[in-house]
Amino acid sequence: MDWLKDPLVAAYLTDCRIRGMSNRSFPGYHSALRAYLQFLSDREASVIDVGQDDLISFIEHLRFERRSAQITIELTFSVLPSFYDFLVFKGHVDFTNLRIRLKPTAKRTNRLVFFDDEAAFIIRRWAKI
Repeated sequence: MDWLKDPLVAAYLTDCRIRGMSNRSFPGYHSALRAYLQFLSDREASVIDVGQDDLISFIEHLRFERRSAQITIELTFSVLPSFYDFLVFKGHVDFTNLRIRLKPTAKRTNRLVFFDDEAAFIIRRWAKI
């Protein structure tokens, strides 16, 4: 089966185009979604009923069976939250308790960032200038 022609996947990819995703990003998104949906199909699992155990098994599948590089796994797990956010937005799923992420620790990009004027304000307040 060509998973990219599945109505939910096709609607998601159309939404990505509407939101202005770069054409260079699509091959990676296609590959990630195809691998994920094929994995679920092989396990007779539904996209709608996926759980954390399925996601952990998928990481194992990518790493040990497909021998995917770390960057490929990271790309795949950056696609999945976006895909599920779309499904939640469209009312197909309700994943209030499922968080899809590759690791439980914050990334550097999740750190608090101060801009020059904010940093100056905090430094002046701290130094009591």
